[in-house]
Amino acid sequence: MVRRMFHVLASLLVFIILSHAPVVRAQILPGSPTTVWTPIIVDGPADPYGDSQSRRNDVEIIGDGGPHHALYRAFYGGTEGENFLDAEIGFRFRMSGTQGNSSDFGGKAWVGMDVTGDGVLDYFIGLDMSGNRSEITINAAGGDLNISPSTTSIDSNALWTTAATALNYRWEPVTAGPGGNDPSAVTNDLDGNGRVDHFLSFKLPFPELVTVVQTLVPGFDTQSPVGYIAGTATQGNTINADLNGVDGGNNSTRTWQELGAMTEPTAIPEPRHAAVFLAITALLAGCLRGRRATANASAMS
Repeated sequence: MVRRMFHVLASLLVFIILSHAPVVRAQILPGSPTTVWTPIIVDGPADPYGDSQSRRNDVEIIGDGGPHHALYRAFYGGTEGENFLDAEIGFRFRMSGTQGNSSDFGGKAWVGMDVTGDGVLDYFIGLDMSGNRSEITINAAGGDLNISPSTTSIDSNALWTTAATALNYRWEPVTAGPGGNDPSAVTNDLDGNGRVDHFLSFKLPFPELVTVVQTLVPGFDTQSPVGYIAGTATQGNTINADLNGVDGGNNSTRTWQELGAMTEPTAIPEPRHAAVFLAITALLAGCLRGRRATANASAMS
C-alpha cells in the first residue's frame, strides 16, 4: 500500500513540475483574460465595497479574495534572456463600474512599491486618466514617512512617463465565465450596485522600472522582493479615493502592514506553484519514512 501511494505521489509531482515548467509567454495584452494574470493578495480576505471617499464607481476597488480578485499582476520576461531588454510588467484593478454617464475611467490608479523590505513605500507606478491627462508614470514616494495612509505622499515629478494608449492601457467591462475576460468569475456585478464591474489594466517596460529602482537598490532585478499596496485617486499625487484591502482608512495612522494592505515581499514573477511543490514533497517524505518503517519491521520479524 505504501509503495503504491509513493508511486502515485511521485507521478503527480513529476506531472506538476513538467506542466508548470517556465514557458515563454506572449507580451502582456491589457485585454487578456485573468488566467494569464497573477492575483496580488493582501492580508484582508476581500476589498470592502462602498468605501471610496469620493463615492465614485470608477475609482472604487472591489474584490472578494477569490475568484473575483481586486488586484492582479502580469510579467513578460521578453525574448532577450537574462537581459530582459523587452520585458514588461503590468497591473490590473477590478473597479465597481462606470461613473454617471461616462463610459471612461476618469481617475488615477497607483501601485506603491516597497523595494527595500522595511515597510516604507519607495516608488509608485501610476495610471493617470484624470482631466486631460492620459499617461503611465513611475514616481518616487514623497518626502513624508510613507509608512501608513496618513503619512504617504507621491512626488509630483515623474521619474519616467509614457502616453497611455490602446497598446498599454485598457478599461473594459468584466465578462464572467468561460470565454470571458474573467473565466472563473460567477458574476460581473460583485458589489450589486447595478453596474457592470470593469477591469483597469496597464503595462510598462520592465527595464524602465529597473533603471529607476536601481538608483536606490543597485542590482534590482526580477528576483528582488517587492511589497505592494494599491489605491486610487481623483486628483493630485495622493491616494484620496480607495485603498485596496482596507475599509476606508485613507487617513489612518496605522502602518500598511498593520492594516493588512501591503503584500508580503515577493519576486517580480512570483513562483505560483511553490506551495504545491512543497506540500507534495512533504507527502513524499512521509511515504518514504513509512516505507522504511515497513521494511524495518519486516526485517525484524
